[in-house]
Amino acid sequence: SSLRHFARWVYDQANTPFQHGLPTQDIKELAVDEADCKKLSTRDLHRLFKAADNLVLTETRKNARPRRNRATLALLYYTGLRVSELTQLRRSQYDGKYLSDVRRKGKSRSKSIYLTTACRELLDDYLQRERLSDDPQDTHTPLFLPAALESFLTRQQVFAVLKHIADEANKHSQDNAIHIHPHRLRHTFGAEFSEKTGSDTETQQALGHVSTKFIGRYVRKTQEERETVMEGIGNQLR
Repeated sequence: SSLRHFARWVYDQANTPFQHGLPTQDIKELAVDEADCKKLSTRDLHRLFKAADNLVLTETRKNARPRRNRATLALLYYTGLRVSELTQLRRSQYDGKYLSDVRRKGKSRSKSIYLTTACRELLDDYLQRERLSDDPQDTHTPLFLPAALESFLTRQQVFAVLKHIADEANKHSQDNAIHIHPHRLRHTFGAEFSEKTGSDTETQQALGHVSTKFIGRYVRKTQEERETVMEGIGNQLR
C-alpha cells in the first residue's frame, strides 16, 4: 500500500521517471486476514501494575524512577495515548483532573482528556514524590522528567520503561511472558472503551482519530475471544 501511494505520487510529478505508465498499476493486494486486536488480557494488566508497584518498593537506586515508570504505564493504559503524544506532554497541561490541549497525530488536538481516579492517583504520587524532588522549583517543562531534566522522554526510553516493568512481571511466569509496547496499551484502551460505550464515534474521539476508518484495528476480537463466542453459539443447541 505504501509503495503504491508513493509510486502514484512520483507518477503525478511533472518530471516523473515513469515514462511507460504507473509501475504498480496491475499489482493486486495480497489476500490476508485482518490482524487481531493486540490488547492485553485483564490478568496481564494486573500483573503489570503489580510489578510496577513492586518496583516502587524495591528500587532504591538514586537514579531509579519507579513512580515515574508506573505513572507512564498508567497514562498509556488509561488514556490510549500514542507514545509520541505522551512524550511531548508538559507539566502545565495537567490540572489535577484533565490533560489540556493535547497534540495528537498529525495536526489535530484534543481540548481535554479526562484522567480516571486510578490514573490520577499514580500520576499525583509521581509528581509529589519523585518529580518534586527532581525539580523543586517546578521550572522544567516535561510532565515526565528523564535523567537529563531539560529534555523530554524519548520513545526509546518509554519502550525501555515498559520492558523493565514487563521483565519484573515475567520473573515468576516465563511460560506466560508478557510482551509489551505502548501500542498494545493503546489497543487495550480502545477495546475496553469501545466495549463499554458501544460507539465507534466515541471510540474514535477518545483515541484521537480524525475518522472511524481505523477503529476496527483496535476493537477487533482476539482469536481466543472469537473462538469463545463461536463455542457459545454452538452450545445454544445442546
